[in-house]
Amino acid sequence: MTITNASDNVQHRLGWCPNTPVISSASAVLLTEPAFANPLEPDGGAGGSARVARGIRFATGSIRILINNKRLLWFSFLTGFVILFMIAAEMYFITHLDLFTQLFVAIPFGESFRVFDFRLFLLQATGLFGINILLAALILSVSTGNFGKTLAFREGLTKVWSHTGSLAGWSVIMAFLVTVIYTFVSQDPFIGSVVFRISMAAFYLPFAYYIPDAISSALFFVCYAMFVDIILFVLTLFVVPFIVLENKSLPGAIAGSFLLLKKTWREILGSVLVLGMIALGISSIAFVICSTPLLLNHDYDFFLQISRGRLLMTIVCFAYVIGWWILMTIGSTVVGITTSTLYHYGRTGWAPDRFEILGDTSTNCA
Repeated sequence: MTITNASDNVQHRLGWCPNTPVISSASAVLLTEPAFANPLEPDGGAGGSARVARGIRFATGSIRILINNKRLLWFSFLTGFVILFMIAAEMYFITHLDLFTQLFVAIPFGESFRVFDFRLFLLQATGLFGINILLAALILSVSTGNFGKTLAFREGLTKVWSHTGSLAGWSVIMAFLVTVIYTFVSQDPFIGSVVFRISMAAFYLPFAYYIPDAISSALFFVCYAMFVDIILFVLTLFVVPFIVLENKSLPGAIAGSFLLLKKTWREILGSVLVLGMIALGISSIAFVICSTPLLLNHDYDFFLQISRGRLLMTIVCFAYVIGWWILMTIGSTVVGITTSTLYHYGRTGWAPDRFEILGDTSTNCA
């Protein structure tokens, strides 16, 4: 007598894969348990290292999506304009400081005081609103799976306008938090000295001597504020997806974001490791540029005497700043795609292993 595996034959005939997140029912007997991930624990409670690795795949897969669908760079292009606007506005604030003295408010703090800068608040509220609008449009576009299609790009921008109220409110909240952090943290004597040392090592020397003061100061100010923005964005990663994909109110989106963050923090950590290492690698080039005098065995004073105004160093400094700006705008699109993937994973408990089509959540059963 030949014994065959009846369940395998049935599965083969029905084309059913035990890893596919679909409940299959039959009139006879349920042959196996459905392969669902626990919705309260994404990936069925898989180990921490496996989930961090999955987050790494989300980030690298998002990069591949952008490479294969270059029309998504429209979002990078528009984000770049928003950042340029913030830099230009800050330059205007710096060069016309006498017009904005009333926007500085002294707040008593212990035996001293802290200066609350309403210029920063206004600048951040405006810039973050533009960035959140573009992020929302990107998430709406990639959630359809129609990567790179002009129709999806236009639809994303069109659909996002119904959520402008919530996005504007969220932008104001983030701007206020950034301004408070800047007020009470950056003006702390110890932290201020640390920031000063880092900025001197990675920004001011020799950039400040080849780039006009107003531009270099505006760049540093905007970069510092955006660094705080990124930290807050990671801590509230899913607020915008909840608003635009589930039409949540702002309080509901904030509450839902924290709950989803708690469930997916390992995957988020994996994605942050990839994108953070890329950003750190690019930023480290600045240390090399600023260490040029030491590499040439000259002190800074001698270096400035022989190189101030030289065309080569001017080109190097400007090329790095422009290149960093371009890569940052491209990275913003990658971050948006990764955010959409993490949100989908957190809400369903599973996510695609292939990223050509984000909506394809099937696993390879061949």
